[in-house]
Amino acid sequence: MGLKPGFTLIEKLGAITSTLRSLDSRFDHVIVDVAGRNSRELVTGILAAHQVIAPHQCSQFDLNTMGELQDQLLVARDYNPDLRVRIYHALASTHAKVKDKEREEFLGYVAEFPEFEVLSAIGYSRKIYKDAASQGRSVLELGKNEGADEIAALLKEVF
Repeated sequence: MGLKPGFTLIEKLGAITSTLRSLDSRFDHVIVDVAGRNSRELVTGILAAHQVIAPHQCSQFDLNTMGELQDQLLVARDYNPDLRVRIYHALASTHAKVKDKEREEFLGYVAEFPEFEVLSAIGYSRKIYKDAASQGRSVLELGKNEGADEIAALLKEVF
């Protein structure tokens, strides 16, 4: 056998709602990566999405964007009432003296936005992610490593 999953990649800019609806009718999963800012792709993408996974660091700059995301979500739910928004704690500290406190602060801040669901999976700041990117690979392709375990936990929770 030896079959590996196939992926169809496309690039689409601007209004992407109709493209996503078309892809959704042909594929089991459609994953969209948009810039982490208020863009036309983000706004039109959430109109067709089943769920949004929003990665955030536990930094005031990242956390400040949640208010804007909430505003976009409220408008999007007028057209897409079943939209689910899940927050992923990304680039978390691995430092033993900091990581538990950081997670507590992250959860406390996100709790101010009851529309958001916080994922249990956490992505830590690890060199393996930079190594994988420089090789054009994913951490899942680099053998057993903590980054691969984190991504596997995220995939298990999301799917």
